[in-house]
Amino acid sequence: MNQLNPKIALPIGDPSGIGPEIVLKTLADKSPNTAQANCTLIGDWIALEAHARAAKIDLKRLSSSHIMITGSIYEYVEPSTKLNESFIIGNTTPDCGRACFQYAEIAISGAIAGKFEGIAAAPHTELSINQAGIKFSGYPNLLASMIGGGHPISLLMIGGHLAVIHVTLHQSLASAIKAITIDRVLQTIRTAFQFFKTLENDPKIAVCGLNPHAGEDGLFGNEDIDLILPAIQRACSENMNVLGPVSPDSTFHRTDLDCIVAMYHDQGHIPVKTIAPRSSIALSIGSNILFGTVAHGSALDISGQGQADHSAFDRLLTEIITKSHLNSHQ
Repeated sequence: MNQLNPKIALPIGDPSGIGPEIVLKTLADKSPNTAQANCTLIGDWIALEAHARAAKIDLKRLSSSHIMITGSIYEYVEPSTKLNESFIIGNTTPDCGRACFQYAEIAISGAIAGKFEGIAAAPHTELSINQAGIKFSGYPNLLASMIGGGHPISLLMIGGHLAVIHVTLHQSLASAIKAITIDRVLQTIRTAFQFFKTLENDPKIAVCGLNPHAGEDGLFGNEDIDLILPAIQRACSENMNVLGPVSPDSTFHRTDLDCIVAMYHDQGHIPVKTIAPRSSIALSIGSNILFGTVAHGSALDISGQGQADHSAFDRLLTEIITKSHLNSHQ
């Protein structure tokens, strides 16, 4: 492992969305953080070229494995199955979905093989990937399936003062409630604790209740008493600094917590995206593969217009580089 300049894979996400644009803009800015890593772009040249042209970014192809962005040279990987000439920015298509999935697969396979110390992935479009006949419900599940071995992968959202990990994610609310168990809540707490333990000596974690007011002592349901509280008690017995179940409506404003455990997608996503709509990021944690993406979507409606805000991807790349440096010293 190169401790000074870790190798970071940058799959460009849905080629029809803003993913290629925000990747190019981030590298074109030449921030000091970006200079601390060897970045490898993964994506179709036809998509990168189209987005660079729209965003007025100087992009040149030097060889089959190297490109130049505003004077800086980066390694480059283009999939063997390429987008055809009919590719159009801004459309939801099976071809773009298949391409996006392939970029992520190449990045994860490379990380498993030790070629990359981290992955900063541009946003996908779930509809396009599923239209391609690929069952897909987000990067965390893809990472878990490729790693194998039953690794529990959790999504950690970071934005503003908040860091929020999710017990359940991309599923209906009805199925999410059924999926909440003592073991699943406990595993999520453990995953959060281990992640933040590398950053803090004694991370402080709050666990949200499922029901209004965390059930109000069973008045609004027993899940908080029967499923969430026992998990918290077991975590405390393992010397973790955990409190709860806390009422979600009075927790997310707090600044004294290292992490909040949310029970389902919207409980965690809404507060993070409300306070940091353009700069929040999402890390897939729980394995030895450092993988992250931005919290916003592919924004097909503004794609190809050069208007995309790349601040979230810039923050993501900074986080991935920083964490890869920390990992190299552990």
